[in-house]
Amino acid sequence: MTKFVFFRLDDPLVQLRIAPDRTMLWSVRPEFGLTGSQSGWGISPCGACSALGHALRWAACFMALVAIALFSSATAVELPAPKEAKPAPVSAKPYLGIPYHDSVYQGGPQIIPGRLQNEYYDTMDIPDAEKAAGAEEGITYHDTDNKNDGSGALNGKGSYKKEFRLAESPDISYVKMNNPGTPVDDTPFNLVQPEAEDLYLGWIAPGEWVKYTVNVQAEGSYSLTTMYTSKFGGHISIDCDGVDVTGPIAIPSTFNAADPIEWRQAHHWNKIKTAGKMQLKKGLHVLTLHFLDQPVMNFDYMDFVKVDCGTERVAEASNRPHGVCRS
Repeated sequence: MTKFVFFRLDDPLVQLRIAPDRTMLWSVRPEFGLTGSQSGWGISPCGACSALGHALRWAACFMALVAIALFSSATAVELPAPKEAKPAPVSAKPYLGIPYHDSVYQGGPQIIPGRLQNEYYDTMDIPDAEKAAGAEEGITYHDTDNKNDGSGALNGKGSYKKEFRLAESPDISYVKMNNPGTPVDDTPFNLVQPEAEDLYLGWIAPGEWVKYTVNVQAEGSYSLTTMYTSKFGGHISIDCDGVDVTGPIAIPSTFNAADPIEWRQAHHWNKIKTAGKMQLKKGLHVLTLHFLDQPVMNFDYMDFVKVDCGTERVAEASNRPHGVCRS
C-alpha cells in the first residue's frame, strides 16, 4: 500500500505517493534532488542525515516521512538543497530502447515465462562514447550518477565480465567465488548459494529504475521469484508499458550481524519466491523495474512463473490495463 503525503518543502506545498515506511531521506533526495542530507551509517546517531522539519532536527535516514508529516498540521519538511539540484530526466517518446545485445549475448527480448537477467536492461544502438556521456539516461534507465561503480572500476579491466557495460551508468558486477584473501560471495552468511561468475545489477539507490523489452508468450498471471541481496530490505515495483502491475513488493533484508565485515552485508544472497503477482498480456512489452526506497541492493535475476490464481480473480484483474492477480 502507498500513501499520498502532502507537505511543505522550503515553503511550496508538494505531494508524494510513497510506501508508508519510506524514510524522509530516501523520499526527498531522489524525488526532489535535495542531497544536502547524506546517508552515513544508516542507523541515525552519526548525524549525516540530519534534516529540519517543524523546527526540529530529525534523523532523516531513520524516520518515515509519513510519520514526520503527521507530526503537526503544518506538515512542513525542510532539507538543505545543494547547488544546481535537478530532477531526473523525463523519458523520451516514442521509446528508443532496444533489447540488450553484444558479441556474446544475442538473445533479443527476454522471454516470459522465464528468467529475466537483471544486467540485460535495454540499450540503445549508439556509440559507447555517447553512452558514457549519459545519452541513455532517462530512456532505458535512471541512475543517480553517471558512472559504473563495478565494471571497469571496482572490478578492474581485462575480461568480458570485468568490463561488462562499463560505458553505462547502472552498476554491474559479478559473483566472486574463491576470492584470494577475503571471501566475497561464498560465505556461510548466504541464505541461498549464488552461481559463480553470474553478472548482476548492483549499487542500487532509491528512485533508480531500468527498462526491459520482453516477449510475453502466454497471457495470464505471473509470480515473481528473485535472486538478490539487500542490506536494509526495501521495496521494488514493476510497470508494464507505463502501468504499475505489482504495487510495492517487499524485499526482505539479508543483513546478518554475525558477519564481521561491514561491506559484505551487500553480499549475503537470498532467493524469495512469489514475491509479487501480476497479470500480463501476450506480446512485446516494456517492463520498468523501480527501486523504491532503500539503497544497497543487488539483483541477479527474476523468474516470471505462470500461475493459476482462479477464474474469478483473473477476470477481476482483466478489468485493469494489465491488472494484478491477488492471492
